Amino acid sequence: MSLENWKQWETQVKEAAIRECVSYMQRTATHWKSAGRGEYVCAIRPERTPSCRVYDDGHWYDFGIGQGGDLISFVRWRDSSTYNEALNTLAVDLGIGAYGKAESGDVGGNTLAHMDPDAAIEAFKRGEDERSVFETMTKLTALCAEMILHPKDPIRTYLRDHYGFTDAFITREKMGYVPISLWKIAMDAHPELTPNMLMQSGFFVPRRGDFFEPGLAEHLQYPIAAAAGRILLPYLRDGMVCYTIARKLPMHERDERSGLAKVDDWDRGKYKKHLTWSEDKHSYVARCISNEQLLYEDCGRLLRSDLRLYICEGWTDAAILRMLARIVMSPVTTNLSTKQIERALTYAKRAGQVVIVLDNEVNARGDNPGDKGAIKMARMFWEAGIRAKIMTLPRPEGVNKIDMNEFVTRLIASEGEPLVRSA
Repeated sequence: MSLENWKQWETQVKEAAIRECVSYMQRTATHWKSAGRGEYVCAIRPERTPSCRVYDDGHWYDFGIGQGGDLISFVRWRDSSTYNEALNTLAVDLGIGAYGKAESGDVGGNTLAHMDPDAAIEAFKRGEDERSVFETMTKLTALCAEMILHPKDPIRTYLRDHYGFTDAFITREKMGYVPISLWKIAMDAHPELTPNMLMQSGFFVPRRGDFFEPGLAEHLQYPIAAAAGRILLPYLRDGMVCYTIARKLPMHERDERSGLAKVDDWDRGKYKKHLTWSEDKHSYVARCISNEQLLYEDCGRLLRSDLRLYICEGWTDAAILRMLARIVMSPVTTNLSTKQIERALTYAKRAGQVVIVLDNEVNARGDNPGDKGAIKMARMFWEAGIRAKIMTLPRPEGVNKIDMNEFVTRLIASEGEPLVRSA
């Protein structure tokens, strides 16, 4: 890359850093509140009283440590990195593309920043625009979130009462409900979304009348949401949705809200993963949607040698810890793929301590699959030189299973006072 091109790339990163300083610092902070005109108070390090101020002009200053500057200087402080390393980090985080990718025309366009390398190559061949795909997914997720906006909505109430999530956290994480008619709702709300964009999003499958109650199919002339009738739980990267899983409704809600006649026949699992590309079944789905990522990968930016990283099993387990401002990631499974292992190790090397906490469960054979999964996972970390520890959750007498979400909600209930602080 020529010096002239490098300067153009550097200028683009700096301009984006000024524009995005407030939102970037907000994503990093564990405490955040408005302090007046164009000023915000946040916490970017462990402390009881936030002492860092962020300004709309693209600067910050932490009075507790006597340091400040622009967003580049913040990344250098946070990551203990050089100037060029901080520029690369920001370029990827802000959707511009790391130094080197810009040389091939990747500046400000199709960055493919969050993709696996193999998927990125295939997506490039197909002319996919990662940002456009994720923006479409984010718009669809927002429509699902609108389905449960009312404070007394049964699903919002379920998320509060069963999982212990606060209303603010439910809204921030864009949790929602997937209606059968999401396609029609999306076309009405966002006329800029073409049928091709909607199908590429992985939210939809071609229409099949036998999914619906008799008579209902006659009025639905569009593809249906693959997760129709479920609670939507998204993965967020830089504020955009890049993947989702969806949970079955509680039994007392299922018949009333879903309208699906054969939910248990065509869609048996408790959780349904987002559709990803496959040559035989889902060739219309964008290749940039990957199930190889980790939930809350954005947390990796917060890690330092004095901080702890939790590795959890499920979406709700990781979410309850994130709500409590803990640094957490989750593969949403106990069987990590090779790429997930590589991702986890990359982040874990930056942490001061890694704690693996999976479900404490005894099955019908008397085995504890959570323990086996935790030991297997810990061995991967130890082989990479990372001394990960395993946390075993105390299982109440007479209970066959307890996970992190249940443990924390029980703890909150026993204390009588929420442990929640903004994250």
